[in-house]
Amino acid sequence: MLAYLAAALPACTSAAARLIALQCALRVDGEGSVALADGLMRSMRLGHLHVIWHELEQAAWLRPDPSAQRFRRFDLLDPSVLTQVPGRRARAQAADWALRQTCRPAVRRQRAVARLVALQIAACTDDHGRGSIEIIHLTRTAGISSVAAATLLDQLARVGALDRWQLDPATDEVRWTCRPC
Repeated sequence: MLAYLAAALPACTSAAARLIALQCALRVDGEGSVALADGLMRSMRLGHLHVIWHELEQAAWLRPDPSAQRFRRFDLLDPSVLTQVPGRRARAQAADWALRQTCRPAVRRQRAVARLVALQIAACTDDHGRGSIEIIHLTRTAGISSVAAATLLDQLARVGALDRWQLDPATDEVRWTCRPC
């Protein structure tokens, strides 16, 4: 789903909007509608950022339902979002897993962009705590430059989300080790 969003959203989309879009895409029903509870928004530490919704609306990715109460209800405008992951149950499990990864103690107080990179790292980490991804995929998923990616990876190492990381200049692949999640 992260790869789909990297392609579906404009490159200038903020990390906070990408995190919200991920939850929307994973929680969407079969009709292309999604409802997000205010508690979910608070747990993501993004509920106060009203500009996120405007950003995703401007990208023509979602449309708000003004009649919704107690929930933020939206219609997702990209029909291909429904073909990205199997079944509602698998999407619900993936949404919960993604939320847990961005709320881990090591990353929950970080800026949205650091949490998005931490989520990408968790998604690409094996059961032994090792992982890798091409730098171009990491930067496109997070909407950042390779210099910003290096800074964020250093930051995640400092806060304990990673043990260590390195960029292989021959393959442009970022490799890391961390404690398995």
